Amino acid sequence: MKIILTILLTFHGLIHLMGFIKGFGLAEIPELTLPISQTGGILWLLSAVLFIISTLFLLTEYMIWWKIALAGLILSQSLIIYSWQDAKFGSAANIFIGLAILVVLFSAD
Repeated sequence: MKIILTILLTFHGLIHLMGFIKGFGLAEIPELTLPISQTGGILWLLSAVLFIISTLFLLTEYMIWWKIALAGLILSQSLIIYSWQDAKFGSAANIFIGLAILVVLFSAD
């Protein structure tokens, strides 16, 4: 389970970098048809960073990983809703991440 979650958090975080890249015009991303402002690009980057940091904490068994992942999830889902046409499938990853967070919360001593 830990390996699957690690892979999911990493790839989901990396996919968020597309919003940053488009927001700053660093490359053409034809899959993203809606405009993204530079502020939006920074928010996409922040979400990516939160997911990557949570992955590192998960791997090192630093148990606040889920709090950082939850912050990333909330920001991610907000951005996905705002860019629903382009990013709706990211909700599936957020659901799985959210379920993993719930498992941690309900299994805590």
